[in-house]
Amino acid sequence: MILLNTDGASKGNPGPAGAGFYATDKDGREILTGSVALGRKTNNEAEYLALKLALEALIDRNLSDQPLEVRSDSQLMVRQLQGQYKVKSGPLQELHRQVTTLIKKFPAVKLIDVRRNE
Repeated sequence: MILLNTDGASKGNPGPAGAGFYATDKDGREILTGSVALGRKTNNEAEYLALKLALEALIDRNLSDQPLEVRSDSQLMVRQLQGQYKVKSGPLQELHRQVTTLIKKFPAVKLIDVRRNE
C-alpha cells in the first residue's frame, strides 16, 4: 500500500501556482517526494496537477502494482474523481481525463479528502 499526499495552490485564482506530493509505504517510509512551479494556474488546476505529477512519478518508478491511498485537501477534485461531482470547467475536464487514465494503472485507489489543516 502506498499512501500519497498531494497539494496544489495558487496565489490569486488564477495566479502563480505550485504543486507538491509526498508518498510513503504503509510503515511510513518515504517512497517519493516532489514539487514544481506551475506558472499561472487556478487553484483547482494546481490540485489536479499535483496528483497527476505524483501518479506519473509512481508509474515511472514501477510502483503502480500496489494499492494506492490518495489524500488531498481538494474536496472538489476528490469528489469529481469519485463521480460525485460533475466536471464543468474545460481545463479541469482534460486534467480529470488524464488523472482518471493514470489511476486505472493501479490495482486499487482510495481517494480521501482531508481538512486543510491536516
